[in-house]
Amino acid sequence: MSKIKRCNNFSLIEVLFAIGLIGILFNMALMFYYDGRKVSMKYMDKASHIRSVSTIAKSWQNFIHANPFPIKVETNKILFRNQAVISVKNNKLIFSTENGQKTYAFSKAFAASFELETNLQEKPVLVLYLKTKGNKNQILKDKFIRIVASSQRSVK
Repeated sequence: MSKIKRCNNFSLIEVLFAIGLIGILFNMALMFYYDGRKVSMKYMDKASHIRSVSTIAKSWQNFIHANPFPIKVETNKILFRNQAVISVKNNKLIFSTENGQKTYAFSKAFAASFELETNLQEKPVLVLYLKTKGNKNQILKDKFIRIVASSQRSVK
């Protein structure tokens, strides 16, 4: 008589159950990975916006201090007595002087405009507004960035 060896192998049901469990765990891992990636991209975009706004704010204030005599202030253009101009075109802020031109791009999530604010006790200030756009490119009235630069002399 021959001896029959009994092996301790897994049954087909046990193997299929283990494969299904591994598939579910892998699916959950991928879900967490992609959600984390979305969140990190959102915060990277936000950091990029903050850095570009910071650069624009420094350049804005330096330019206003270097050219302190504005003649005409419109919503998309400021003219100075020394022929310098600041204008907004297609999400770009353009600083033009006799020496050349500097262009700063800002996010498409913003719309830029200029304003001159005067107060009886203080000198007039030039304000750059970066207003946030909504889902359908509507400008949100309650969300904006206000960058102020003081004009050294009063505007006539």
